[in-house]
Amino acid sequence: MKPRRILLLALAIGIVTGVGLVLPTGTSLAEPPPEMVTLEVLEGTVTVTRSGEFIPTPVTDPIEVGLLDRVQTGADGLARLTMLENTVVVLNENTDFTLRAFYLNADGGYTIVFSIDQGFFVSHVELPLPNSEFRVRAPNSEVTVHGTDFGMDIVPGIGKEEAFVLDGLIDYQ
Repeated sequence: MKPRRILLLALAIGIVTGVGLVLPTGTSLAEPPPEMVTLEVLEGTVTVTRSGEFIPTPVTDPIEVGLLDRVQTGADGLARLTMLENTVVVLNENTDFTLRAFYLNADGGYTIVFSIDQGFFVSHVELPLPNSEFRVRAPNSEVTVHGTDFGMDIVPGIGKEEAFVLDGLIDYQ
């Protein structure tokens, strides 16, 4: 990875702003509420293919990401996803991200699940409610995060799936 990209990723994670959203305990959401997951283009080409659609749409301004929306960064792309005010996922170039689930679970915490089919990302996870879980599915593995800074590098053509922890704990299966 280029040194400039590493610096951009570090800066992108360090800059977190937003307005929190409080939902009543016991509420179950099939679709994230408005502005629950926000996508910002930091650099280059980023597209979103909305759930049920087949044609990617270029992104230039910040937008909401909904359930089963697919975000792809191009060869020059860099994007930041912000959720729950202080949880940030930064997608590096040639990354393929899909939001799989986002809801208040029966235990009163959030469940957030996304998949990465290829690419590189880093994240800073702060879950505001107890009993929350944040999971990442790769083609051959799954990571459960326990409030941490971590990332993954996935190259499907050669079967590479690596998770790395910068601070905190993850379960890697």
